[in-house]
Amino acid sequence: MFLAVGVSVRALVESIAASGYEAKGVDFFGDIDANWQGRTIGVAGDCGLKPSIGHVFTTAGGISCDGLVYASGVENSPKELQSWEAKGLLYGNGPSVLREVREIGKLQASLEHIQMKMPESHPLAQWKQLDHQKRWLLKPVNRGGGHGITEIPAEGAEAENLLRTIPRDGSYIIQEYWDGIPASATFIADGREAVLLGTSRQLVGSQKAGSPFSYEGNIVPLALPSFKKQASLEEELSIMSGHLTREFGLKGLNTVDFMLNAKGIRILELNPRWSASVELIERHLGYRLFTSHLAACRGKLELPPARPSPCSGYWGKKIIYAKAAFTTRAEDEQAYRALYSLGVRDIPRPGTLIAKGQPLCTVLAEGCSSSNCYKNLRQQEEKIRQYYLTELSQ
Repeated sequence: MFLAVGVSVRALVESIAASGYEAKGVDFFGDIDANWQGRTIGVAGDCGLKPSIGHVFTTAGGISCDGLVYASGVENSPKELQSWEAKGLLYGNGPSVLREVREIGKLQASLEHIQMKMPESHPLAQWKQLDHQKRWLLKPVNRGGGHGITEIPAEGAEAENLLRTIPRDGSYIIQEYWDGIPASATFIADGREAVLLGTSRQLVGSQKAGSPFSYEGNIVPLALPSFKKQASLEEELSIMSGHLTREFGLKGLNTVDFMLNAKGIRILELNPRWSASVELIERHLGYRLFTSHLAACRGKLELPPARPSPCSGYWGKKIIYAKAAFTTRAEDEQAYRALYSLGVRDIPRPGTLIAKGQPLCTVLAEGCSSSNCYKNLRQQEEKIRQYYLTELSQ
């Protein structure tokens, strides 16, 4: 049995089970559909604990398994992986790798060897020496999903007032704002070589007021603007994937976030773990990636023979954030299965208090183009909002 851990593990548990393995999970939510392919414990609902990666691992420690695989959130708590690595049960990058790739200076220096760049980054203490004609972001170092990123005001006094409230302990950096298309590239690595699996356009900041950088989903593959050729981008990303693999000893599935505009690519960060876009890449490729992930973690690159996607075109997912607080009501199993068949995922348990601005669920859609896929995602969003509006009125 393989154990999946992270903030939300539904998609990872599904991939494990669909690949022919027994699966269990521990995450923050323990959503209804996360339990259909294997028991998934939600640390809040099942254990009465505050949702945190520490509590996820405390709970996971009492579960016997053949291996542990992690999703989002764990990369910011590498110490939690030490005992699993020591026991030979970790299938993913180890704590030392996580620490290295999360050091922006090391990642930046590595990318410069292949003439690739990150946005200009500085510690808070250097603010007064920077060019204030540029746009700058205040960015937390150990948070994911774009949460906590704030644009520093152009007006000097406002900027000083903001920065005065931020601790000078290395938990935040100042990073140059880089305009363009937010995107990601996912690759699989065996510690020596890497294979680019797919790209995505990231959806950010359309729902949460005051959070223009918050992650909301992906569309796979990345539809390129006229100024960038597909072959050129794939070549750049393949070179980068191989270089980072050798530089940091990356294994398994990894994803790089980047911005793309007419000036080129700027790398934002490396997420050395199973990412949210993987379930869409699996659909686009037409096969599951968990068995390949296991093999890569053991030092072998093994991918199934290429075959057409079961549905050519574009695949998308979008997180739906609640516009008002409410508590979910109980439905029968048939109703939940019907939602799932319509493309709703991460279905909250009955009696769950959803606060305003918190994730409600995820919707999936497909389309013949990237814009068509996004249109279908928005239609899915409106349907699910109407569905839950009936709960608000009861």
